[in-house]
Amino acid sequence: MEKAMTIDERLEALTMNLELTARSLESYRERTEEDRQRTEADRQQAAANREQVAVEMADLRGVVRSLAESLSQDTRELRDDIGSLANTVGRVIEAEEEFNRQFRAELMRLGTIQTEMGREFRAEMKTLGEVQTEMSREFREEMKALARSEAETNVQLRMELKSGQASTQFLAEIVTRHEQWIASRPAA
Repeated sequence: MEKAMTIDERLEALTMNLELTARSLESYRERTEEDRQRTEADRQQAAANREQVAVEMADLRGVVRSLAESLSQDTRELRDDIGSLANTVGRVIEAEEEFNRQFRAELMRLGTIQTEMGREFRAEMKTLGEVQTEMSREFREEMKALARSEAETNVQLRMELKSGQASTQFLAEIVTRHEQWIASRPAA
């Protein structure tokens, strides 16, 4: 049979159990304190994070608001520019249509003038042709008369040459040059 424990042994065992329990409680208290400190640090970090997020959100809202205002202003200006451009294009189209109308009218007027000028030009050319024909006829008659006169002059010069009324050498030169000139001329 197992020997009964003495009071001292029991006290010693109880003391050991109490010490173990105390150490466990101390360890638990330390862990709890560490957990509490970590939780507090996490809570403070979370609060700081929330504040940082709030600041960043406020900044972001400001940026978005500024962008929205700028976009709204740009949109208004773009609408105004588009309206102005549409008005300008409309005026340009109207001016171009008016120019085309005037251009067609001018072309028709010029065509009429050109037709009239062509008729007058043809009449003038016909008249000039008739005048030229008449002038050619008169020119041929004058050339024939001149040729007859030159022939008579040559005959007269030869006669004078024979009669000794002029220097033989001088008259011979004149006759030779005159005959060369007649020979070089185209026939009438």
